[in-house]
Amino acid sequence: MDTKPIDQAEQKTSDPSPTQGFGASARPGLSDALLLQLRETLIAAVPGITEQQILVAQQKMQPSFQEAQNKLKDAEAKGIRDELTGLQNRAGLNQTLENLIGASSRSEGGDVSILYLDLDGFKQVNDKFGHPMGDQALRIIAERLQAAFPRETDTVTRPGGDEIVIVAAGKFDEDRMIATARSAIEGRLTNLPIEHQKPILFWDYDNQVSQVYPIGASIGAATYTGDEIIQLTKVDNLKIPEVVETLLKAGDMNMYVDKWGPDGKIGQGLESENPNAPKFQRLARARQQAVESLNRSIAPETSPV
Repeated sequence: MDTKPIDQAEQKTSDPSPTQGFGASARPGLSDALLLQLRETLIAAVPGITEQQILVAQQKMQPSFQEAQNKLKDAEAKGIRDELTGLQNRAGLNQTLENLIGASSRSEGGDVSILYLDLDGFKQVNDKFGHPMGDQALRIIAERLQAAFPRETDTVTRPGGDEIVIVAAGKFDEDRMIATARSAIEGRLTNLPIEHQKPILFWDYDNQVSQVYPIGASIGAATYTGDEIIQLTKVDNLKIPEVVETLLKAGDMNMYVDKWGPDGKIGQGLESENPNAPKFQRLARARQQAVESLNRSIAPETSPV
């Protein structure tokens, strides 16, 4: 076996590259750049080390490096994921929108649209049935929306609380997508798995019975066309993160109108002033439809969701 130090070994055209062997076969998971960095570290730390000794050292260090890489990937994934639902969080939403808007601005993509959802009735669920039931409802709603929007160009996100933002790249039928989102949340979308074609039932621990308590959504749409956000503003002088912020604000504003009506304004506390607001009318209809659906075809459950 050749034991010449690395700086004295003869260079032959048939000799392996610094990353050959371990990188290509013995260690396929690490990149050539990382292998080269490891090799250089070993050479600096151990004068006279041979190629064979480097290979052995790399193989011994393989599990530690792989574990470190896996932890880094997990941390990066968690950084853009909501732990409760698995959906992208605020950081993931911003990253997705920045990528799509950047491509659209360079004429590489089409329109970028969002549906900005605020769940109606959700606070009352937490107050009446407890936060564990509320968390479970959020997980169910996330599953339903992901199933309802399966295209690779659609992304369902949860930036926080009871807000959900659905991102759609390219073709966007606003009315159809709003109707799809509402039907999915309320359990009325017939092309979903059977377990999602019914209202969400909540376990009332005080009375030991399942109850129908409707959750609905107020929804605002907004679209970026490559040079403007429809019906809002030109974006010629805005940087991409500013376009993202403006697009989200547009969706939020339209959602608020959908919740309280055209006279609704953010921060006015209209819930107590306007009991006939669209939000309450939709929740009343959703409850009636849920009761009729259960009476017609679904026996009440006897255990928590």
